[in-house]
Amino acid sequence: MKRIKLNILQAFILLFSLSAFITSCTKDSSETQIEENLENLNTLENRQVIKDLFTKGSTTNKQLEELALNRQLSRTSEEELDADEVLLEYEECSDCNLEYKNFLIPLFKEVKNLGAEDIISKIEEYEFNLEQSEIDTVIKENLNFTLFSFKETALYVIEENSNLSNRNALSRRSCGTMLGKGIVTGFALGCIRGGIVGAAGGTVTLPVFGTAIGVVGGCIFGGAASAVITGFTSWFWCLY
Repeated sequence: MKRIKLNILQAFILLFSLSAFITSCTKDSSETQIEENLENLNTLENRQVIKDLFTKGSTTNKQLEELALNRQLSRTSEEELDADEVLLEYEECSDCNLEYKNFLIPLFKEVKNLGAEDIISKIEEYEFNLEQSEIDTVIKENLNFTLFSFKETALYVIEENSNLSNRNALSRRSCGTMLGKGIVTGFALGCIRGGIVGAAGGTVTLPVFGTAIGVVGGCIFGGAASAVITGFTSWFWCLY
């Protein structure tokens, strides 16, 4: 697997640690090959975890807001969120599942420069395309779960934007694309890292998501969790 560039990894190491990306590997990841693990992660339980994360007053939502409000965190800069560079890492990942990449990379190339409202319509476009596709059923379900996670994040940001006063209108416009950049960078790094852990025989434990065992489970869980956390906090830190 192509090594993730150190400067990009350092920019997100804090987010991975704060989202409790706890890994356990049984052998060096450089000696492993990511294999296909067909596990359907698009369950009602998993979707509810995402819904709870973006439900005001829920325990996980409070944890997300506390993460964003913690002033000890380093602010994410436009330079650190180099979506093009991180996306290239995912695109060049020779061991990452090709069917996922073929579907997600075109979406990411469009989403990374969009605001929250436009992200919603773009996701819905891809949801329709996915429904019409003839790819493997489990892969389709996992992609549905991924799109669902992105959409819930965007819907939450739109709602939060509507609650802000007019004096923040300029900030909302200037920070609009940070959500898309965060979703793309978070998913790409989380998916690659989660896949490495799964291929090494370890588990990916995310308190918000639960525990995912296996390669595709690690990639999808790691990617979805990192996308929603990085997307939201990148928008929030830029705004405030």
